[in-house]
Parts: sequence; C-alpha cells; structure tokens
Amino acid sequence: MGKRWNWVHVLADAYVRILGRPAAVDGEVFVITYDQRPTAVEMQRAATRSADYTGEITLETAQAGA
Repeated sequence: MGKRWNWVHVLADAYVRILGRPAAVDGEVFVITYDQRPTAVEMQRAATRSADYTGEITLETAQAGA
C-alpha cells in the first residue's frame, strides 16, 4: 500500500472556524470527517492537473532526491 494523504489540515481548519465563533455554534454537534484517503501520488497528480501541468510525473526514492 502506498503512502496516504493526511487531511489533518482540513480538520484543523474546520475546528478553528468552529472554535472561533463559540456563541454561533453553542449546543451544536459536529462530525468532521472524510471517508476517502487518496494516496500521495493521487494528490500530486490532482495538484499538477489543477496547475495545467501535462508532463510526466516520475517518482524517485527519498535517497535519490537527497
């Protein structure tokens, strides 16, 4: 199984927004989740597509990239 992308930044943003307005959300219950776990490569491909990159994506080991 390849590395999976962590959505902690999305969850953190949601919590900051909720906690930033406590009076507006008093008594509310929030379930903040994401049921998909795209791989790091899938995230990289999505990012490059959104930047209109059409070239090839090649992967190297961390040691090769130094």
